[in-house]
Amino acid sequence: MGQLWLKLKNTIIKKILMKNLCFVFLALIFFSCKEQKDFSQKEYVFNKNTATENDLNKLFSDVDYIPLESTNETLIGFNPQLYVSSSKIYIYDHQYNKRVLVFNREGGFERFIGNVGGGPGEYTMAKNFVVNEPDDEVIINASPTGTLYHYGLDGTFRNIESLKVSISAFTLADKNKYWIYTGRNTLSGPDRLLLYKGNQKEKGFLPFDSERSPADSECFSNSPIRTFQESFYENIYHIKGDSLRLMYKLNFGKLQVPQNVLDGTDEDFGNFIKQNPYIAVFRYLENNHFIYAGLIEYDGKELKALYHWVIDKRNDKDAIIKMEPENTYFMGLQYPLQLTENDELVFLMNSPFFNEINKKGNGVFYKENFSRKVYENPILTTCKLTIIE
Repeated sequence: MGQLWLKLKNTIIKKILMKNLCFVFLALIFFSCKEQKDFSQKEYVFNKNTATENDLNKLFSDVDYIPLESTNETLIGFNPQLYVSSSKIYIYDHQYNKRVLVFNREGGFERFIGNVGGGPGEYTMAKNFVVNEPDDEVIINASPTGTLYHYGLDGTFRNIESLKVSISAFTLADKNKYWIYTGRNTLSGPDRLLLYKGNQKEKGFLPFDSERSPADSECFSNSPIRTFQESFYENIYHIKGDSLRLMYKLNFGKLQVPQNVLDGTDEDFGNFIKQNPYIAVFRYLENNHFIYAGLIEYDGKELKALYHWVIDKRNDKDAIIKMEPENTYFMGLQYPLQLTENDELVFLMNSPFFNEINKKGNGVFYKENFSRKVYENPILTTCKLTIIE
């Protein structure tokens, strides 16, 4: 009888211990999930009162210039798209060439990729492009009806891929998959962000009610950490393969467009931005160390200021540079096109503004070797971000 009681007692104790361990284990899971959720929606608050006016030297420890070879055939027009790899510079020119120009890292022109026309491998119009380095190819989004043109990095035409969905902007997911922002149009209807797998369209993500909600064709960032930027809501999503995760919320306080206005009608929204000052993100870039947000401030009638907002993720400290619209810096370094893994913001600066910025006494921007040179094509300008103290 004593042995039976002892055995029963040990069994009861084990069950109690197991129950407590399960409770502890579930509690750990709960709290770890809660921490993950909180981390995934971290908020950064913008305080314009801490901004420094017109002093970009505060952000950069070094600046380098690469003049791009300029001929009648290689002229680059307004608002180009840029991608810089370890060995090449890829630029899509919307104005003159309407194709991708490839330069080496010294600025020498090497080749064109793509061509306008009606023949094999030619397109009538193009919006943007992606460099797919693992597969040694450039993909050009060449039609509003969802046609992607694939070329080798040597410029050789490979194939055409018809997705049959409107593409305002796109980026790569895993192999043969794309994240696509449709834009608002008769083909796709309301704005959508969706994952496209081969011939199978996945369920749309973030169904937008109006064209005001998502960002424009620059909504996918050109940086080591790939992101999708939802403008006015100012939500930042991280893209990793097939996953989409809300990571940050950018808060602009009283200059934030209120949620009830965003959830209202297009007319309510239009009336609000015509009558009230607000701030919105027009460029978002991120790598392992820094977050860059290019901001515009409107007072309802005109552009009041541009801000370069840089956050050091290692210590959560930030720096804000306010640029007045009439300042030459505003046009010369209006916004970067890429953030590299080496903490460099990459700009394309037109020569008149380059000549103005590159003056003695202008800190890290002055380079004597370039002081008397004027170029027709833009100057590729890389600005090394400094640790924010």
